[in-house]
Amino acid sequence: MKTAISSLEQFAAMQEEIEQLPDEMSRIDRLCDVYLSAEGVPPAMLQNDPFGEQHLSACRKFLASLSGTAGYNAAENERSDFLDGFAEGPYTPSIYRYNDSRMVGDSLSAAGAIITAMEVRAGDAVLEYGAGDGQIALALARMGCDVSVIDIDERYLRIIDRQAQAMGIKINTVKGLFGDPVPGKKFDRVLFYEAFHHSLDHADTLLRLRDVLKPEGRLLLAGEPVIAKDSYWRKIVPFAWGPRLDGLSLRAIRTYGWCELGFQREYLVEQMMRTGWLVRFRKCPATDRGDIYTGVLAGEVIDLGDPSLLVESTAQDDGWFDGEGKTRWTRGTASVGLDQTKRARSVEVKLHNFLPMTRRVDLVAGSNVVPVTMEPGEVRAVSVPLGARYGSLSIGCKPVTISEVIEGLDDNRRVGVAVSTLRYLL
Repeated sequence: MKTAISSLEQFAAMQEEIEQLPDEMSRIDRLCDVYLSAEGVPPAMLQNDPFGEQHLSACRKFLASLSGTAGYNAAENERSDFLDGFAEGPYTPSIYRYNDSRMVGDSLSAAGAIITAMEVRAGDAVLEYGAGDGQIALALARMGCDVSVIDIDERYLRIIDRQAQAMGIKINTVKGLFGDPVPGKKFDRVLFYEAFHHSLDHADTLLRLRDVLKPEGRLLLAGEPVIAKDSYWRKIVPFAWGPRLDGLSLRAIRTYGWCELGFQREYLVEQMMRTGWLVRFRKCPATDRGDIYTGVLAGEVIDLGDPSLLVESTAQDDGWFDGEGKTRWTRGTASVGLDQTKRARSVEVKLHNFLPMTRRVDLVAGSNVVPVTMEPGEVRAVSVPLGARYGSLSIGCKPVTISEVIEGLDDNRRVGVAVSTLRYLL
């Protein structure tokens, strides 16, 4: 992104020029180089607790101001009126109508990565929310999966039905909102592909999805605008979550009234953990559109040492190192989102002091603080009481450099304390 703008008026003038470019891919390229700077962001978006109702309300107001509408309602704003021209007759999937090999190649590469990551077989029950014209759903149905699709726009459902009929396959199409169930069915996989970011109240959606999956099922969020701290795109989501500020997203919000959210990665991971999901990430080597965040329902014990598990938090702390199989080091003070669905009375944390020195650890959950003194080599399970409302657990320990306290080790990491498990005590 090369061009920062400070107001919607400035963007509107620029958009008029961009729309004169000869083809859509050229317009997309130019719009992706433009973004609304933090000067154009309401202060509340940067100051509120991102997990609270005030931030949701601020996002709703900001979205309305960007779209020029009285307010956002998914049933009204997430419809795609441009589909009227495709309601009947032969249908060409949207990716081919750009007439550009980049769009087709990226889309097919992403679809292949997603289908591979789903690890499904014939007979598995799959639900896709917001499937658009349904290319992944159709591919899964062709391989024998029991596929359902939920979309708010019945025109997309008719388009999927027509394609399925032409292919001689069956897809169960249902008009509804994100998180809505299919009566009488539970699913092995639930997929959002470039769709979850249209869920304004996504915390509620994540809670509702728990009842849609089978106990061992998986939730896949694919091709979503989840922005890591070191990402080139971080400036388009300068808050924990909210409307994306790049030109392409602003055009969609202003033209169609759509909800186009972006998520800072540490927020999404913590929000998923707070709503009872353990999160893993799978990078697509070909395109970011095939990147996948997978959620599985958390049990009463969480293995923090699992190297594949993402553990991140919005808290202004030092954070975590990657898991090492049995344990995971803090970098000093680190936080982890706690599962609100468990309604636990306390959480037990298993701490390991691998260093040849006494360590002071402070465990904090809400207003409850539990100080711990650990001797060299000590392993201890410590219980931290939880109040009626709790969000995250903070584990504080002054960091030291490993190589400076253990002679002969060439490990220059500055670490706090090692943690192996969290156990919810119900």
